[in-house]
Amino acid sequence: MRILEISGDDFGVVHFENKHGGVNATEVMDNLSKYEAEDEDEDSWSLKIHKLEGNLTVNDSKFIKNKFIDYDELKNKAFFIEGEYIT
Repeated sequence: MRILEISGDDFGVVHFENKHGGVNATEVMDNLSKYEAEDEDEDSWSLKIHKLEGNLTVNDSKFIKNKFIDYDELKNKAFFIEGEYIT
């Protein structure tokens, strides 16, 4: 299973979501260069793919984000699993 990490200072995840919200994380991972921040963009982010042995469901991902990660932290660094939509 692959996990997409989106991070960036000053609301990097929010900036990514504003530009690419609604896209499936699998699409982003399969076409990473298409979704990288442009050098001239003020609102920047970085993307990284992690591989995980085993599986998580979209519901597992949402549960972890809601129960274990502070909402404000998710604005600067977040993760999305294969099949999950970036909102």
